[in-house]
Amino acid sequence: MVPFAGWLMPVQYNNASIKESHLHCRSHASLFDVSHMLQVNFSGAKVVDLIKACFVADVDALQEHHSAYTLLTNDSGGVIDDAILTCTGHNSYYLVSNASRADVVMKRLKQVREEQQTEADIDKLEDKSLLALQGPAMANVLSQGVSQTLTELPFMTSTTMEVFGIPQCRVTRCGYTGEDGVEVSYI
Repeated sequence: MVPFAGWLMPVQYNNASIKESHLHCRSHASLFDVSHMLQVNFSGAKVVDLIKACFVADVDALQEHHSAYTLLTNDSGGVIDDAILTCTGHNSYYLVSNASRADVVMKRLKQVREEQQTEADIDKLEDKSLLALQGPAMANVLSQGVSQTLTELPFMTSTTMEVFGIPQCRVTRCGYTGEDGVEVSYI
C-alpha cells in the first residue's frame, strides 16, 4: 500500500507482480476500487453556463447519457485537470476527475460559479464508491450481474441499472487501460 491523495492505494498484490497484473487486465478483466476519484453532480437551470465556462467539452453537442473526455481550465486556458463529463439528464451532469486534484478542481468550480453568479448546484459525492472493471472480458463478467445488455451501452455512454443486486448504479462505458471497461458508481 502506498499513500496517494489522502488514500492508501494498492500497487501490487501478493500473488502477482505488477507486470502480471497488467497483462491480466489486458487479456482478461480486472476490478479496481477507484473510490478515491473525485465524483461531482451538477444541476440547475444555468448549469450549462457553468460547465461551458470551466470545461473544453462541447456541452451543446453532449447528448443525454453520453460522456466526453474533457479538460478543466484556468482563466488563461491552462489545464487544471482532465475528467470524464456525463450528461445525465436535462440540466444535470456527472463528473469524474482525479483525486490528487480534487481540492483544486472544487475550488475552481466554485470560483467560476461565484464570479459568473451562475445558478448551479455543485454536489461533491464524498460517500459514494466508484469501481472500474477493465479488460476485454469486462462485458462477459459484468453481464452476469446486470439488468440490461451491455451491447446497448456503447463507449462513452452511461445508464442507470441494477448491478449484482444493487439498484441505482450509474454504469459508464469508459476506460483508461487501453481495453474495454466500465466505471460503476452507486447513485
